[in-house]
Amino acid sequence: MSEYPTYYIATDGAFRDNCAAWGFVIQAEGMRDTQGNGFTVNEAVVAYKNVGAEIYGVLAALKQLPDNATVEIIYDFDGLSKWVMGEWQAKNPLSAYYVKQIQAHTGTITFHKPMSSSDNHLHHRAHKLANTALLQLTDVEAVFEGII
Repeated sequence: MSEYPTYYIATDGAFRDNCAAWGFVIQAEGMRDTQGNGFTVNEAVVAYKNVGAEIYGVLAALKQLPDNATVEIIYDFDGLSKWVMGEWQAKNPLSAYYVKQIQAHTGTITFHKPMSSSDNHLHHRAHKLANTALLQLTDVEAVFEGII
């Protein structure tokens, strides 16, 4: 038995105007929820739009956890589980990197796909966080438009 509880990571991604945004929520019994979001214009991520954002979200969330933690990833894009399980080939550099990072995690990782984001409150929160990150981008763009 692990010294840590099972951590539930819900992640989602959003894409607009060459910007990939992600959100994640981490929940574990007896612990306070952790959440995060952000956006990137990194071409290696943006090239894969929402998928790149979801990958970024999963990896950002995993960095918050102990290396040997037991984790259940709640997702809506099938590739997040199918690449790791070998059902799909990770043919591009980002998906191959994702698989390598998941396999390097020394704890147990399982996957859960809700029927829809609204069927799982954690995934729904991650979805809202990803969209909030896109709104932050809009705020940044408005500032630059006023300066330039």
